[in-house]
Amino acid sequence: MAGFDNLLSYFLQVAMLAAAGLLLPRLLRLRSPRTVHGYLQSVLVLCLLLPLVQPWKEVAQTAAGVSFRTVIQGRASAAPVPHVDWTVVALAVLAVGVILRFCWLAVGLWRLRSYRRRAHPIEELPQGVTGLQADLKVSPQFFVSDDISGPVTFGLFRPVVLVPKAFLTMDTESRNALACHELWHVRRRDWAHTVAEEVVRSLFWFHPPLAWLIDRIRVTREQIVDGLVAGRTGSRRLYVQALLSMASLPVRADLLAPSFVRKHHLKERVALLLKESSMSKRRLTITLAAAGLGTVIAVILAVWYFPLLRPAAPQEPAHSANQDVAAPNASTPQERVYRVSEGASAPKLLHKIEPTYTQDARNRKMQGTVVLRIEVSPKGEAENIQVLRSLDPGLDANAIAALKQWKFQAGTKDNKPVRVAATVEINFRIS
Repeated sequence: MAGFDNLLSYFLQVAMLAAAGLLLPRLLRLRSPRTVHGYLQSVLVLCLLLPLVQPWKEVAQTAAGVSFRTVIQGRASAAPVPHVDWTVVALAVLAVGVILRFCWLAVGLWRLRSYRRRAHPIEELPQGVTGLQADLKVSPQFFVSDDISGPVTFGLFRPVVLVPKAFLTMDTESRNALACHELWHVRRRDWAHTVAEEVVRSLFWFHPPLAWLIDRIRVTREQIVDGLVAGRTGSRRLYVQALLSMASLPVRADLLAPSFVRKHHLKERVALLLKESSMSKRRLTITLAAAGLGTVIAVILAVWYFPLLRPAAPQEPAHSANQDVAAPNASTPQERVYRVSEGASAPKLLHKIEPTYTQDARNRKMQGTVVLRIEVSPKGEAENIQVLRSLDPGLDANAIAALKQWKFQAGTKDNKPVRVAATVEINFRIS
């Protein structure tokens, strides 16, 4: 259960940090795509490193090295209700989702490979494109594909640019703008970033804020490349026309590669190109510092309100008023009580008597858990019973009475039966 609680806390921590990363640039009017892109990437990395950069809150635990659990159903109706462990169900759903997302990733990579195999290489590139390759010092292979309507760039060590048939019949300015865009992606190795982001999205498929953060990172990446292309071609107007002309064609959004144009990003990209806005170095520094401070505050609040938990060092429980009266065969000062962590084997439960609901607790529909500490004697009996977490005096008493009748196979050390400490959790539930 603690593992699921930590997963939920981590989900909320990442949600708070991602929300801060998405809101702060807008609130502070941070407009530089390069700066916003670097900031958002830093937020994403911090989201992934949160478990490592925060102190984990210690939760006290008892010294018992083995635990026994049982569920007691109070009969409030004739038909018993089967118990469902929703923690296991939730973790199974998360795991299935991750597996399906990785299968989707594998299909995307396979589709790119099949497109590449069916494509036809361009033996002689137009002169403008070869000039761009020389200027940017990259030389990916260009292929014409019948399977796509817009350019697709992928590959890290042997990059490939797939272009539609219309590429060869475009006017020179539009063709150069399109090729320049893809060549900048190759030079920046953006495909590696795209794949890494898809891996993160697959692991966190259930996390919308993180998906929105990655989407914003991709928008700013395209805005950076837009600025580079507009500066290289010398005409923002012609480049905007090329974007709009490609936007009229159907574009596949499921390809695992940077896209020349995604329609839901187009308006924002064009608006930034036409604004040609800039920020002074002083203002940019102040704004970025404010964004960093806001991020630190978000991390502190996330860790404070949703801490990750880990068990503290075992401590012997204090004397309880509910401690069972020592029987004649109870432990003596000379008889040591072992823990499993000290090399003793764990006792095994052979026979148990279920505690019963009291009528008063049933009428009040009381539910919850009684936690008890016991010592399993060398004879396999529960002795020195202590209530560590009380639920109701009547239910506590019934739990103690039942435990006295439990039979165990005693724990051993060096092949000899020894006294071993253990905890017992008895869950009382109304069916």
